[in-house]
Amino acid sequence: MESSQLGVRARAAWLSLVLSMLLSGWALAKATYLVGDDPTRSQTPLGTLVTETIRQETGAQVVMVDAGSLMALVSQPEQGGEPEKVEVFPQQWYLVRLSGKLIEQAIKSGVGYLPKRSNRFLQLAGVKVRLLWKGNRLLFQGTSLDPEAKYLVALPAYLAHGGGPMGGRKVDLEGAKEFDPAPLIREALKGLAELPPAGEVYEVISGEE
Repeated sequence: MESSQLGVRARAAWLSLVLSMLLSGWALAKATYLVGDDPTRSQTPLGTLVTETIRQETGAQVVMVDAGSLMALVSQPEQGGEPEKVEVFPQQWYLVRLSGKLIEQAIKSGVGYLPKRSNRFLQLAGVKVRLLWKGNRLLFQGTSLDPEAKYLVALPAYLAHGGGPMGGRKVDLEGAKEFDPAPLIREALKGLAELPPAGEVYEVISGEE
């Protein structure tokens, strides 16, 4: 009997989580992935288009861009608007090798304010993140990266210089390739009828109370 009651309470807690996230403008793709239209607290369709385009066109293994830099790079699409009408602005980026540990530290910092909004939140490509919902918080649990490995990473100058979720940790830019992703993104938006799905980047799992 006690076990049955615990099961009912657990299901009720999970349903409460989904409802609260939907009411706050979030959605859970397949009830497990954090997606939405707000780049300050979820992976967005536009964020995925930007990061995946850069990953494919530059050969980067991982792409990460904070919400603040993303919104300075591309205008947010209007509800039901055509993607090709999104404005894209020049921005300085780098292609550089970083450790999995440093990337994970930045991601952990980026999700540290959830469920509140934060310009530190990262739009990502080439990496998957696991978050644990416990109580009223989303807690970082890890990523698909090897902390000891080195990855070719594309990131905006703001992050490279230690800004936002990098927490003052500046990237060694000796030998790094500098580029402007704006032409790549404009080309990707041409003739696009709709933005791609946000994708399965931030997985949310339920923790026990």
